[in-house]
Amino acid sequence: MKLEKLTEAISDLDAAANIAPNQAEVFFVRGTIYHGLKKYDPCVADLTKALDMDRDQASSYYNRALCFFG
Repeated sequence: MKLEKLTEAISDLDAAANIAPNQAEVFFVRGTIYHGLKKYDPCVADLTKALDMDRDQASSYYNRALCFFG
């Protein structure tokens, strides 16, 4: 059930990213979910995109670093 909910969340965040492609929080949350799913490449991509939009978001740096440890 949890996997299904996370997949739904990613679908919603995909839609949000299409509607608001310059909102860093969308990419931060989606990247964090990818981390939970152990999908590290899309996690790093989303968190990097979030950081490109908002360099002051410490949580994005932290969560991206966790992806490098797998």
